[in-house]
Amino acid sequence: MISFLSFLCLVFFLCLLTTAISGELSFYTPKETFFIDCGASHDYKAADGWNWIGDNHSKFFLKENGGASTTSSAPVDSSNNTPLFATARLSHSKFTYRFPVLAGTKFIRLHFYQSSYGAFHRSKASFSVKTDGHTFLSNFNVSLAADALDSPIISKEFVINFKEDQLLNIVFNPSDRIGDAHSFINGIEIVPMPDNLYYTAQDGGFKFIGQQNSFFVETDHARKCIPTKRRWKSLSPTDDTACSVLGMRR
Repeated sequence: MISFLSFLCLVFFLCLLTTAISGELSFYTPKETFFIDCGASHDYKAADGWNWIGDNHSKFFLKENGGASTTSSAPVDSSNNTPLFATARLSHSKFTYRFPVLAGTKFIRLHFYQSSYGAFHRSKASFSVKTDGHTFLSNFNVSLAADALDSPIISKEFVINFKEDQLLNIVFNPSDRIGDAHSFINGIEIVPMPDNLYYTAQDGGFKFIGQQNSFFVETDHARKCIPTKRRWKSLSPTDDTACSVLGMRR
């Protein structure tokens, strides 16, 4: 059983940690944000206040290899009641989104609504998602993931650090393990984060019990957020993963 002194020490540590985090993040205002509604022709403002840009007229949808991508409307049902999941961009070939991001740490969230989109059958949605130097998803089958979670909506979240004058290229490439495979995406979010929230400060580091050397979380590693089973809903900034962690102001 934990002693009373140990309990007091634990409470004191948690209070210090909470104070340190709230002091740094409570007034954090992002310098840049990207909210891309893939396959859409029009912009819209979501209930949570974020402005989503339709990629049909966006400068961020940049490059296609081997064949043109297409856009499609999603079948309407009770689980698909937000504009974000009304359209998708799909292709049997590689395609790329490019973002001119500022230096620092970025939170990236990819949205997928599993469905058959016209001739693109749901079972063939198997693909990889990569950036320069990092693989976010490899041979990712959206329908299998959705069936496992018992939800047609899948969100994948990542954290990655960028240097000065570095571009963020998000590349979608159909798998070569399934015939006639395709990749698709419904929405992309990119939000900056405080640099030392997921990565160790240069003068920081920490030690494990019984070890002499300090441990650092280096900025050249991408971080994948642990997935949770959740039903999609329009989230307020206090409920959203990124906003609640960052104490973010719009």
